[in-house]
Amino acid sequence: AGTLFNLAGIRWKAGRPEDAMALFAEAQDLYVEQEQYETAAECAAWQGACAARRGMRRSSLGSFARAEALLVKSREPAMRVEALRNLADAERTAGRRAAARRHLELAIVQARAARLPELAAKLVGERKTFA
Repeated sequence: AGTLFNLAGIRWKAGRPEDAMALFAEAQDLYVEQEQYETAAECAAWQGACAARRGMRRSSLGSFARAEALLVKSREPAMRVEALRNLADAERTAGRRAAARRHLELAIVQARAARLPELAAKLVGERKTFA
């Protein structure tokens, strides 16, 4: 799953969202089977960014909704916070600035609630990127 995720990221950065989208979908399925919901959510989020880049609005929205649903299953606070931050980044990339800011703020709140001050501080520092 990790190799597929990394390869999808390479395809995304190479400007090949159609290839990346398929690889993120495959990796997501494997991560769900392994009950690694945080990383599965990241795959779904980047699938949404790929779909947005390709002009597939409905698919993009569905992928972002799937990412949110997967995060509900997350049990590890630090990993959930990082996945929320990655969801925010994918949404920002897809032009969904309001949703990106909302998820970044949620990540900050959850990091503070989980007593992860270093992670919370890092996320606060990233606010400007999401403005």
